[in-house]
Amino acid sequence: NRLKTLGGSTTAVALLNLRQDVGFLATTAGSLPFVLTHPDVFTDLPLTFDDLSKTTEEYITVPFLKNFIDTMCIFCGFPAKGAMTAHLLYILERFFEETAAFSVPIGGTCELGNTLQRGLEKFGGKLQLNAHVDEILIEDGRAVGVRLKNGSVIKAKKAVVSNATPFDTVKLMPATEGEPKGLTKWRDEMGTLPRHGAISHLFLAIDAEGLDLSHIQDPAHLIVQDWDRSLQDSQNLCSFFIPSILDKTLCPEGKHVIHVYSSGGEPYEPWEKLTPGS
Repeated sequence: NRLKTLGGSTTAVALLNLRQDVGFLATTAGSLPFVLTHPDVFTDLPLTFDDLSKTTEEYITVPFLKNFIDTMCIFCGFPAKGAMTAHLLYILERFFEETAAFSVPIGGTCELGNTLQRGLEKFGGKLQLNAHVDEILIEDGRAVGVRLKNGSVIKAKKAVVSNATPFDTVKLMPATEGEPKGLTKWRDEMGTLPRHGAISHLFLAIDAEGLDLSHIQDPAHLIVQDWDRSLQDSQNLCSFFIPSILDKTLCPEGKHVIHVYSSGGEPYEPWEKLTPGS
């Protein structure tokens, strides 16, 4: 019931409006009507931004149900331990609706990138390809630009935003004399964190000539090999989606594309020795 009440609040405010500082008071103001009619939300509001496992460990004792919640958390990239409760609230609130559907952009995932590029250019931005960053330039403890592998330097007007992982970003920030202690501490901590498992994505193109897929009414499937094992175990969980069943423009006639991905606990080691085409 506690999660159900909190889940109801997610219909009143967009996920993008949730934040973990006092600014959330302004960005979530649209949910005020729901909150006023469900005052219990105030009591459990801290759960929204907390680790989901704190709730599941306290109230859930059935192993299957714990594994099921871990399965739902695949969309966050974590099991319950490590996932913010708000993510699961959004999933559970909508997952069992009759109109729930697997959303895919018409024209394929590439259309997401095309749309982002149009928005970037609309507001004066520029997308530059083959511009590999070799170093993030630091002055007085602030990132002020980047140096590309071809030697070019691009200065930032306000800030440098890295979409790389923290582990890769820190490699682009060599230590400098007199840098702030906070930066040194952050770099040292990032450099010593152990490597964890991650979601493994496979994008496959197959020759479907003569292959009858008419019996597949739902192109999205989630497969669990063993419910008694952790859903984070290697290759115990697999989800696949065949978007070309719905959108024939994604590939030539007689072909299909398949997107396969694992849970967030897939280790890298079994894959790193594979070569392309094997």
